[in-house]
Amino acid sequence: MGAVALAISPAVAKAQNGGKLVPPKLVSAGEIAYPVNSNSPGIVTLQVNLDGNANIQNVQVVRDLPPLTSAAQTAVQGWSFTAGTLNGSGVASSIRVTVVFNPFNPGGVGLPSPGLGPAADVGSAPYIPAQVASATYATYPPNTTAFGTVVLDVRVGSGGDVKRVNVVHGVAALTGSAITAVKTWGFSPARRNGNSVDSHTVVAFVFPSPALGTQ
Repeated sequence: MGAVALAISPAVAKAQNGGKLVPPKLVSAGEIAYPVNSNSPGIVTLQVNLDGNANIQNVQVVRDLPPLTSAAQTAVQGWSFTAGTLNGSGVASSIRVTVVFNPFNPGGVGLPSPGLGPAADVGSAPYIPAQVASATYATYPPNTTAFGTVVLDVRVGSGGDVKRVNVVHGVAALTGSAITAVKTWGFSPARRNGNSVDSHTVVAFVFPSPALGTQ
């Protein structure tokens, strides 16, 4: 489940105290196309808002970096999720997706810092989703011509640590590099009713074709 960072509707928030809240999960994910007319890397963060039947209502931009943002939004619209539940019933909920458009830098030589851009505040009390505090690009494996998208479900602990990483969509030669990178990331934990809690978030790494490269 992706980052399953959860935002709750006002109606659900009223019933949340004392209820068992289960956040939505990412069921399936596919490729994200690196924009043809762009060779610049960067990080985009989106919030996918779902209804109680897991239908995508809209995709909000949390961290914007044109023209990479539109490519991420288009792809995520085709992904599938389970609905969040409260006491066993489907409720409106949200899940965060951070997309890393990774530079082509075999072996990490001259690997730039991603430089997180400003993030919009789209969380709603009493639940505030986990936030990416620091990030690094994945090191492109040397001597490989592989490219494509690796999508990871990251469980973030109440202390902001990465507790577990599951692969939702992988590329054999690149998945290991993506997992290694995300385990070094820093997160601010999700908060529910003012308390830090475990949560999930989705992180996708888009590796460009070596033929195109990035700069």
